[in-house]
Amino acid sequence: MGKVITDWHCDRLRNLILNCEGEILCGGGINKEIKYVEPTIVLNPNKDSSLMDEEIFGPILPIITYTHINEAINYINKKDKALAVYYFGRSVFN
Repeated sequence: MGKVITDWHCDRLRNLILNCEGEILCGGGINKEIKYVEPTIVLNPNKDSSLMDEEIFGPILPIITYTHINEAINYINKKDKALAVYYFGRSVFN
């Protein structure tokens, strides 16, 4: 895993993690001195947090759980176009 470029970027990523109100499943550590951010998985961050509203450009993966696929589709359609969306679950085309 590469390091981030600037102190500013370390601070930005740290703030995204600290203010997301989700459960940190792994990672979350930051060493600003060497500009390193651990790969981080965040479960169910607040959907209004900066983590869910800004381009991350760092090793942070937010995961949102849903009961019905339509919840996910409606959430995606309400936001600006995402750079990426991944679906993990049973086929929705049964």
